[in-house]
Amino acid sequence: MVQPRSPAHLPVKTSPVPKGPHWPLALPSVKSVVKPLAAAASFLYWCCQSRLAQSFQVVKDIVFPSQVYLRELNTFREKLEKLESEFSKLQGALQAPPVKKDGPVHITLKDLLNVKLKKTNSNLRMDKMAHPKSPSPARLSAANSFDEK
Repeated sequence: MVQPRSPAHLPVKTSPVPKGPHWPLALPSVKSVVKPLAAAASFLYWCCQSRLAQSFQVVKDIVFPSQVYLRELNTFREKLEKLESEFSKLQGALQAPPVKKDGPVHITLKDLLNVKLKKTNSNLRMDKMAHPKSPSPARLSAANSFDEK
């Protein structure tokens, strides 16, 4: 049987700071300290750079107003191109399919827009119509034909 040792038999540590993996206070590594600082510095740089860019843009717009008009013109051109493409799609949808000879005639909006009306002479129409003062021809009815006998 092995007898238990008393504390007097244990070796005494002579170094005041323990070495190796048993160190109770672990110092942070350089990477773990530098990484958050670098991220904060990067974010601060980005914020300052974007603010400066906005400030320079405002100054440039004040000094050169034609640039503002040019940007607005380009924006309107893009919107106009979109509207023109949508309009052409709608026009294509409104056109009727090809006309079939064996059925009713389909008239499209394009056909109606292309119709040219002819100017008529209103005097010609009045000449062809019966004048209200002229005597009308006698009317014959079945009752009149039986009364004449």
